[in-house]
Amino acid sequence: MNSIVNLGSFLSHPIFTPCCIVPIAILSLWSTAFAWLMQQEQARQAAPLGREPTSLGVPSR
Repeated sequence: MNSIVNLGSFLSHPIFTPCCIVPIAILSLWSTAFAWLMQQEQARQAAPLGREPTSLGVPSR
């Protein structure tokens, strides 16, 4: 009897409830923001200080 009540409760509630979606959404946002910040930091460290960016063989105008 208890299993039937539990199954009925499980099937009657939507899977995407806020208590399940919000932590996943926050984790995804934090992961995306952290990856973006790390890319910015790596790009800043890779660029030489006080120099123009390299042209990679393209003549400057």
